[in-house]
Amino acid sequence: MGIIGTIARTTFRQAVRKPVFVVVLLIGAALLAINPFFSSYTFEDDNMLLLELGLSTLLLAGLVLAAFTATGVLNEEIDNRTLLTVLSKPIGRTPFLVGKFIGVLLALVAAEWVWILVFLLTVRHRVLMTARDSVDVPVILFGLGGMIASIAFAGFRNYTRRREFTTALLQALVVVMPVATLLAFTFDKEWGLQSPLTDLDPQLLCAMALVLEATAVCGALAVALSTRCGQGVTLVALSSIFATGLASEQLWSGSASDDVIGSLAYVLAPNMQYLWLADAINQQIPVEASYMLLVTCYSFLYIVATLSVAIALFTTREVG
Repeated sequence: MGIIGTIARTTFRQAVRKPVFVVVLLIGAALLAINPFFSSYTFEDDNMLLLELGLSTLLLAGLVLAAFTATGVLNEEIDNRTLLTVLSKPIGRTPFLVGKFIGVLLALVAAEWVWILVFLLTVRHRVLMTARDSVDVPVILFGLGGMIASIAFAGFRNYTRRREFTTALLQALVVVMPVATLLAFTFDKEWGLQSPLTDLDPQLLCAMALVLEATAVCGALAVALSTRCGQGVTLVALSSIFATGLASEQLWSGSASDDVIGSLAYVLAPNMQYLWLADAINQQIPVEASYMLLVTCYSFLYIVATLSVAIALFTTREVG
C-alpha cells in the first residue's frame, strides 16, 4: 500500500502539471458559467434545460479530461523509458497500474469538485427568463471573484516562487471556490442572511454524485485503453464506449439471443443510464437511497473489472 500511495501521489502531481489539464479545467468551468445564457430559449421552464446542460457538461468534460490525463501519465512513462527504471525496483506492474489509476482518479475528482461548485452557483443564479428577473449579485460577485482570485494567486506564485501555474491554480480553486460558494449561498438575492442549505436540492446532489461515479468509470476505462493505445485512439475508443453505454439500454436491453453484437455491447459497455438522473429530477421522481447504493456498487464492480482487464493487458505488454 505504501508503494501504491507513493505512485498515486506522483501521478496526481504529474497529471495536474500538464497544460492540457488546466485548459480542460478552465474550459469546463467557462461552459458551466455560460450555460444559463444557452438555456433561455425554451418554451417551458428554462431551468430544466439548465440542469440538463450542466450535468452533461460535468459528464463530458470529465470524459475528455480522463482520456487526456490517463494517456499522459501512462504513455509518457513508456515512451520516455522511465517505466523500465521503475519496474527495475521491487515494484510489480499491478501496484504500479493501481497507483496510476488512483492518481488519475484524484486529479479527476479535484477537477469535478471545481466544476460542481461552479454548477451549483449557476443553478442558484437560475435562468433570466423574463426582463423582470434580476441578476443574482452575490453569485456573480463571489463566484467571479473566487475565480479571479485563484488565477491571480496562481500567477503570483508562478512569478515570485516559480511554482507551476497549473498546480497552484488547482490548489487555489479547490480551496477558494468552496468558500466563495458558501458565501454566495449564505445570502439571498437581496443580501439577506439565510441558511446555506436553503438553495441546495438533495436530488441534484445525488445526480452530481452519480456523475462523479461515471467519471471514475471513464477514468478506469481510459487507464485500460492507455495500456495499449495512444492518446488519439484512447479518446476515440473511450467516446465510443461512452456513447454505447448511453444507448445500450434502449437499443439492446431486449435484444434476441442471436444478436451477438448487441448482447456483447449491452453486457460489456457501462450502462450510463443508471448514472444519469437528470430526467428523474426534471420529472420530479424521488431518488431513493437503495437506488444510490445499488448504482454505487455497480460502478465499483465495473471499475474493479476494468482494472483487472487493464492489469492483464499491461502485464503482457513489452515496454523495453
